Amino acid sequence: MKKEIEVFGVTYDRYVLLQLHRIMTHELDLKNIVEMPSHGAKAAGSLYSIGFALAGCNVTLVNPEMDMMYGWEELGIQNRVGVISGRDVCHSGFE
Repeated sequence: MKKEIEVFGVTYDRYVLLQLHRIMTHELDLKNIVEMPSHGAKAAGSLYSIGFALAGCNVTLVNPEMDMMYGWEELGIQNRVGVISGRDVCHSGFE
């Protein structure tokens, strides 16, 4: 399989997002995060809230892309993530 080449700036964007998650977690005293599906608006759904978990939050992924769950395990934070599947995102029950 051919290796994917990312465009310039993607690594920096990830770094900035991780820092933003850390800052928000601290300043807002966040404990729990919900990541809802974006239906193709994000390149790698189920990975965008990893920064919150790295900052100490518990994360719930709603209808996650299961093939992307490897990232949580690779970082050793699989204990910080929960999964809810089959949820109607228009009537999620989350407030």
